[in-house]
Amino acid sequence: MIVATAGHVDHGKTSLVKALTGVDTDRLEEERARGLTIDLGFAYTDWQSRRWGFIDVPGHQRFIGNMLAGVAAIDVAMLVVAADEGPMPQTLEHLQILDLLGVERGVVALTRIDLADPDAITEATRATRELLTGTALDDAPILPVSAVTRTGLEALQAALAAQAETASRRVGRHFRMAVDRVFTVSGAGLIVTGSAHAGSVEVDDQLVALPHGEPIRVRGIRALDEDRRAGHAGERLALNITGIRHQQIHRGDWLVAPVLARPQFRFDARLRPLPDVTLKSGREVHLHHGASHTMGRITLLDGDAGSPRVHIAVREPVGVLHGDRFILRDSSGRITLAGGTVLDPAPPHRGRRRSERLRQLDAMELSGPVAIARAALACTPLELDIEALAWKLNEDPATLAEATPEAVVDRHAGFRLRNAGAWSALKEQIRARLSQFHAGQPQLAGMGVDEVLAVLDPKPSPAVLRDALRDAIRDGAIARSATRFHLPDHKPRLDPKDARRWQRIAPHLQEHPRQPPVVHDLARTLEMDPAELDGLLGRVTFSGNLIRVAKNRFLLPAAVIELAVLAEHLCAGSDTGSFDARAYRDAAGIGRNLTIDLLEYFDRMGLTRRLGDQRRVVGRAEDIFGTAEADQTDSELAAAKPPR
Repeated sequence: MIVATAGHVDHGKTSLVKALTGVDTDRLEEERARGLTIDLGFAYTDWQSRRWGFIDVPGHQRFIGNMLAGVAAIDVAMLVVAADEGPMPQTLEHLQILDLLGVERGVVALTRIDLADPDAITEATRATRELLTGTALDDAPILPVSAVTRTGLEALQAALAAQAETASRRVGRHFRMAVDRVFTVSGAGLIVTGSAHAGSVEVDDQLVALPHGEPIRVRGIRALDEDRRAGHAGERLALNITGIRHQQIHRGDWLVAPVLARPQFRFDARLRPLPDVTLKSGREVHLHHGASHTMGRITLLDGDAGSPRVHIAVREPVGVLHGDRFILRDSSGRITLAGGTVLDPAPPHRGRRRSERLRQLDAMELSGPVAIARAALACTPLELDIEALAWKLNEDPATLAEATPEAVVDRHAGFRLRNAGAWSALKEQIRARLSQFHAGQPQLAGMGVDEVLAVLDPKPSPAVLRDALRDAIRDGAIARSATRFHLPDHKPRLDPKDARRWQRIAPHLQEHPRQPPVVHDLARTLEMDPAELDGLLGRVTFSGNLIRVAKNRFLLPAAVIELAVLAEHLCAGSDTGSFDARAYRDAAGIGRNLTIDLLEYFDRMGLTRRLGDQRRVVGRAEDIFGTAEADQTDSELAAAKPPR
C-alpha cells in the first residue's frame, strides 16, 4: 500500500513520516542542512499485517514538479495541515492536484497540535473541512496528531488502514512502471525505482525503456524495500536492470512490457479545468504525466468549458495509455490549470472533430474494457483493430474479442473484429453492384477496386474493401481476373474482330512475359497502326486478359503477379527491408525503363512506397493482383500458346 504526503512547506510532513516509520526521508545533505524537503523521500514499515510505503513530497511551490512525480500512482493521500497555522497556499494547490488526479482515498493529519491551543485546533479543523468540501477528499477524516509527543498516531494508522481497505486497485494486464529515481550501487549496477502502475514483473523479464525504446533485462527486484522474485501493480519497486547505461534513463521514463512499447507525440483526453480557468486552442502547457514532464499544446475538440475534450500534442514522446491521469500547468510552470484523463493515446492525424470520430471518443469514456470494446465495434462495425484497442486499454486482445460475441474475427491482416451482420451486408452489396455492372457492360471482365469502392454506400476504407473482396472470393460469391472482380459465372465478350486480333497478338506478349515489346515496337512487328493497337490492347485490358502498367506498356496478368511477388521477396530478403531500382532490375532480369515503369505502377497500386531511392512493400501482392492460380480467365479470350 502506497501513501503519499501532501501539504504546505514546513507543516511537518517529513517529521510525521519519521514518526510513523522510523525513517528520515530527507536523504540529501542540502535537505538536512536547510530542514527543507527538496526531492522525493521514501520510507517503509509494517503494521496491521500490511506492508506500507510512504512517499514524502516537497511542499515548497518551487518543487511542485517533484511533488507531482510522487503522487502519480498512490493508493492513499495523507494531507498534512499544521494546527498552529491552518491551511496555506500549498495546502490548497496540493489538494487541487490530488483531486484532479482522481485520488479518492485519504486522511488529513492535523499536525503540531503540541504547538497549538484548543481554539487554534478547532479553527484549523473547520478551515480544513471547508477546504475539502466539493473535492474527492470531501469525507476524509481529520485527525489531530503530534510527531513530537506521538499523540494521535495510532488513530492515524487506523484511519489509513481503513482507507486502504477501500482503495481502488489498479487495472491493466501488462507491466508499467514510472521511473522516479535512477542511481548505481557498487557491486550491483544500475537501479531504477518507481511505482508500478499495472501488471507484474519477474526477475529475468525483458522490458523496454520509454520513450526511446531501449531493451533491458531485470536482474533483481526489491518491492517495498524487500527482496522479491516478482513485483506487482501498486507496489514501490527498485529494479536492478542491465542492457542500458545510466545516462540513457532518467526520471520520467517508463519501464514497460514490450507489447506496450509505443510512445506517442499526441493523444486525446477529457480535461477538468480548475474554477476560473478558461482553456483555448493553441495554448502551451506543461504536461505532468507519471513522473514525466514535457511541454505541449492543446486543441479543443468538443464539450463545454467546464469539461472539454482536447487533443494534446507534446514536444517529447510520452508513454500514455487509456485512463492515465495527468496535470496541466501554465506555460510558466507556476499555475495549475487542469487535470485530465487520457481517452485515446493514438488518435488519428486528421478528422479529429468529425462526428464519427467523436463517437469513438464517447466509446472510450465508457466504464470497463468490455463496454469500450463493444461500443468501439459499434462505431466501426466493419473493422475494429482489436490489437490496437487492447494496447490502448492495456488488455488482452483475445479477452476483448471474447466479450464481443456479435463479431467475427479476421486474422488475415492482424487481429481485427468485424460485426457479422455488417460484414455480410457489405459482401452482399458488392455482389449486387457487380451484377448491375455486368448487366450494363457484359463485354467487360469486371470492376477494379476503385470502381467497386465508388458505387458502395456507405464507403468502407480501401483496406476493408480489399478484405471483403478477398472473403467474397473465398466464399465463392465473386471471382477475380487479374485486377478485375466479377461474378463467378460471368464471361466477358469482346467484339469478334477484336477477339481474333487478340489471338494473334497474345503469343508475342507470352514469348517474353516479363519484358514484352512496347506498343510501337509491337505495332511494327504486327504491321498495325500504333494508335489502333493501343485502343485494342486497352479493350483487352478491360476484359481482364491484360494489364496496362504504363502508357505504352502492357503485361499479361500472370507476369504482373510474378513480378509483384518478386518485389515482396526482394524486400523480405533485404537487411534494410527495402530495395532500389537497380536491385529490382537485376533480380527481375528486365531493362531499366521497364523497371521504372513497373515500380511506379506498383506505387500507384499500393504495393510499394517510394522513400528516396528506396522502396518498401506496403501492400500484399495477393490482395492487389490475385494469384497466378486464380488468374485463369475462362473465356473465349484465352490466349493461344506461343509458337515454338
